[in-house]
Amino acid sequence: MPDEPGDRRHQVSQRSSPSAMQLRSRVAGTVVPGLDLRPYVSGEFVDVRGEQTIAVVDPMTRQVLAEMPEAGPGQVAVAVAAARDAFDSGPWPRLPARERAAALERLADAVERNAETLALLEATDTGKVLAGVRGWDIPQAAAAFRFYARLALELDDVPLSVAGGRSVRLVHTPVGVCAAVIPWNFPFACTAWKVAPALAAGCTVVVKSPERAPLSAQALARLVAEAGFPPGVVNLVAGRGETTGRHLVTDPRVDAITFTGSFATARSIVEGSLRRLPRTVLELGGKGATLVFDDCDLDAAVAGTLDAAFD
Repeated sequence: MPDEPGDRRHQVSQRSSPSAMQLRSRVAGTVVPGLDLRPYVSGEFVDVRGEQTIAVVDPMTRQVLAEMPEAGPGQVAVAVAAARDAFDSGPWPRLPARERAAALERLADAVERNAETLALLEATDTGKVLAGVRGWDIPQAAAAFRFYARLALELDDVPLSVAGGRSVRLVHTPVGVCAAVIPWNFPFACTAWKVAPALAAGCTVVVKSPERAPLSAQALARLVAEAGFPPGVVNLVAGRGETTGRHLVTDPRVDAITFTGSFATARSIVEGSLRRLPRTVLELGGKGATLVFDDCDLDAAVAGTLDAAFD
């Protein structure tokens, strides 16, 4: 079950300036060494048993940025157990919606405070253009946390008016433990898109970061800790899809799966979960499909397609 992109990996800009290379050098020399690369479980970074690692490579320079410890079956099981316990026995699903919303707002604030460092890290790790990451990926993540913070306020029990004087309340119930498998072409924003709605609803989460671009997820885990989420609500493991990912999505304690990637991997996920039928959200295939009609401006269509693919 290999790592999959939401669409193909963005190409590296050929107009690299010395300043861009200096920024990449800064990321490799100071930002990456400052990250804790271990799994984030139960509110802390924890040691990994075993010696299996993943080389994280800058796609522009081919420099090895870090050796990431890979979470094996045992570590994945520990992360899922933490999420399960946090959901079954912890405070998060039982908090008033306003408190969950406040935590998401604090996380959005933390993302915005660290936006430049996150952008440098994401651009270096994915090979994307820095301007695009600054202008879209990081703001998208912060916006997602804020949007679902507001939405969380709508999830408290709602009294309904019905005929006959009956008393009826609409009750929203969280699903449980969610497994989020992240693609490597826009990992930071996509992680926010998957994690924020689950947290707003009162679910707990185990994130499997992409093996080719896992660094921004490690930075996000630190921000989760700073934002004050209870232990076990957000957990993070890194590793290859065929090992770490497979053990995560087939764990019977997982109630919901969200995956972005290929049809082949999605088919494997579905086949592996048929007996327990978890709720599953799949975003599959494609490469930024564009609909072009007879009356369109072809120059604008071509320019827009190129911009979407490479920026």
